[in-house]
Amino acid sequence: MDTKYLINVELDGDSFIYEGNETGILLLHGLRATTAEVRLLANAIRPQGYTIHAPLLSGHGLTPEKLSTTAYKEWLNDADEAYKVLSKRCHTVYVAGESMGALLALYLAAIHPEIPAVVCYSPAIIVKKIWLSIFAQYIMKELPQSYFRDALPWKGYAANPTKAIVQLYKLQRYIRARLPAIKSPVCVFIGKQDRRISLNSGRYILDRVNANDTEIHYYQNSPHCMILADDLPDIAHKTVQFLQNHPVYRVIRQSKK
Repeated sequence: MDTKYLINVELDGDSFIYEGNETGILLLHGLRATTAEVRLLANAIRPQGYTIHAPLLSGHGLTPEKLSTTAYKEWLNDADEAYKVLSKRCHTVYVAGESMGALLALYLAAIHPEIPAVVCYSPAIIVKKIWLSIFAQYIMKELPQSYFRDALPWKGYAANPTKAIVQLYKLQRYIRARLPAIKSPVCVFIGKQDRRISLNSGRYILDRVNANDTEIHYYQNSPHCMILADDLPDIAHKTVQFLQNHPVYRVIRQSKK
C-alpha cells in the first residue's frame, strides 16, 4: 500500500472485531476515512462487554484512485455483509456510523427490521452544495477541502476525489427514499462546529423515519468528526445509555418469565 495518500498513516485503519458478549455493535466509518475514525468510540464502549465490529469499506485505505472507481452500492453491500458476520456471533446487533457510515447504518435499519436501534454521528444526509459534484467530476479530479485541517486522530485520504463525492450524493438520494421504512429507534449526534454537513441533517432524518423512539443531541464545540474530539466521553456515555434504555431489553426479560 502506498501510504503517501493517507493522513496519519501510523494509525490502525484495518477492519477489526472486539470479542465480547452476545450483544453486538456494528460501527461504520465515513467517506475517505478508515476504521481509525470509529476505533476510539469502540474503545470507549468496549468495557460494557459488547462485541464490536468495524469493517474497512471498499475503496478505502488504499488510494484515492481506488475510491474514485468504487460505487455506493459496494458500500451498501459491505455494510450488509458486515452485519451478517456480526449477526452470526450475536443474538442482538445494533448499528451505528459516522457521516457516510451513518447513512449505511440507516440503510441496514431499513432492510433489517430486527435491528433494535441505530445511532448516527454527524450523518451526511445533507451536505452543502454536494450536487455540484455531478458537474465538477468532468472538469476536476479532486475537490478542494472546505474545512480546516485539525489535529484529530483521523486516518484517511488527503485527496477528496470528485467521483467519490458523486457516489455519496447518489447514496444520499438512495437513503432518503428509504427513511420511512425505518421503525427502529434512532439516536442522532450533531456537532455545531461541523463544517461538512448541514446542522439540519439530524432533524431531517428524525422527521422522516417511522420510529416512535428518537433522540437528538447537539454539542456546541464538536466538529464533524465528533467521535474523535473532546466530547467523545459524553457521546459514548449517551450512546450506551440509549442502547441500554431501549425497550428490547424489557421484551427479552419478559420472555424469560
